[in-house]
Amino acid sequence: MDGDIEAMSTTVREARAKIREDALPRARARREAVVPADQAALLAELIELVDTAAELADAVHMRMTTPDGRTAYLQAGRRLRDPLEHLRGHRRRLTAQAGSGAGSGSGSGSGAAEASKPS
Repeated sequence: MDGDIEAMSTTVREARAKIREDALPRARARREAVVPADQAALLAELIELVDTAAELADAVHMRMTTPDGRTAYLQAGRRLRDPLEHLRGHRRRLTAQAGSGAGSGSGSGSGAAEASKPS
């Protein structure tokens, strides 16, 4: 395998493994309410992750030696970016809710008190 492609593959594989080993178990194990500010922060990171994957696909598509390979990478980049503006709209709304205090869990026994608990 080409050294650059191998390095890119290794980096992507390690990132995927880290998400599966660290983030997914935490997401599945806890059921406490998540305040809007934290919802917006995590969504922002997910948006950046998808955007980075799209950027990688775009960056390598011209290095592919077959038309099908170039098309696959070009379309992957485009399709990964398709939902990003929609997700950014959700993040803006969550950020606005966090700023206004809406949905903070006040009076429900959740919210900021739960968010400050150690994981």
